[in-house]
Amino acid sequence: MRRYLNRTLLFCALLLTVSKTSYAQKLRRSDTISIHNLVVDRLKIHKNQITINLQTDRSDYLRYFDFKDLNTVGGDTKRFLEQKEWRTFLSNVDTSKIADYKLETKGKRWFKDIEGILPAERLIFSPVIFSKESNKAIVMFTLLSFSGSNLSGSKTAWFYENLKGKWLLKTGQVIVYID
Repeated sequence: MRRYLNRTLLFCALLLTVSKTSYAQKLRRSDTISIHNLVVDRLKIHKNQITINLQTDRSDYLRYFDFKDLNTVGGDTKRFLEQKEWRTFLSNVDTSKIADYKLETKGKRWFKDIEGILPAERLIFSPVIFSKESNKAIVMFTLLSFSGSNLSGSKTAWFYENLKGKWLLKTGQVIVYID
């Protein structure tokens, strides 16, 4: 009888773990889409025509941002990120575990390109990186402008916090200017 009870308890514990994991993955996908959409919505304000890459690109971003050394940012952003919770989150980022992904689900894009009246631009996202508690996130993106044969733009990092179920942009920093 005791053996049966132990097996039953083990099975229930395993079932709870699997259900929590699948819920967390769904939540993470939803949060990922939300954060990408917040960036796109904010960029729409500028009325530029923007083509959005459908694949994230982690390789280029990790070269310009040092998660453990905040000397890659300055001013108010540096002061903000020196808060204990943010410093802990950033110092625990394991860049070897960051993987690229497509910005679509089952062939359906998460958002449309932005129609605009000003020169064409291209938006390239990094993967969203979440804190272990899923209450903080960082997303980096490149915005490239094409004017004739000239290319300019920037690589930017935006830092989000989840407050009462809503992602809010807390601060941002241009990391590299491209000219």
